[in-house]
Amino acid sequence: MIIGRRKILLSVLVVILGAAIFVNWQFGSNAVSTGSDEASKNLGDAQYVNGSNVTDTAEPEVDDVVDYFSKARLERQQVRDAVKENYEKIGADSSLSDSVKKETLDLFSKMMADAKLENDIENLIKAKGVNECIAIINNGFVTIAIECDELNDVVLLQIKEIANKQTDISFENITIIQVK
Repeated sequence: MIIGRRKILLSVLVVILGAAIFVNWQFGSNAVSTGSDEASKNLGDAQYVNGSNVTDTAEPEVDDVVDYFSKARLERQQVRDAVKENYEKIGADSSLSDSVKKETLDLFSKMMADAKLENDIENLIKAKGVNECIAIINNGFVTIAIECDELNDVVLLQIKEIANKQTDISFENITIIQVK
């Protein structure tokens, strides 16, 4: 009798699951087919009285790039602030051993040294004519996001040399990304 109950229960669950999939498919496909007009609309677009949209595509690209670098710097600073706050808590915790505190201090000191190197790399790259950049040092790798008008092999080599001289990280571990 238990096997019969299990089969009945399994059958009921399969039917419920099938019904849920059908309902999801039915309502989901209607939203896609009727949403084609809505897909062409963008939030924040100006709209004239007659209902036509006005979009400006040249200006947001510049703003998007500037926003990318601003956001990346803000997020990087927030992470550093959180690490600093945690370090201060660990330093004030009397229940932790001195070895744990020393290890935490070493990690915090390395993070601050990397922060200084990142700042130096960014300033030197900007001095070479790059409009905007952000450098990230993590576990023996350097990633540099740049925004410049002309990116050629000479500029790439100069950027890699700057990062290599500042960090002693090999050229193979230095990545340059052009932000568009």
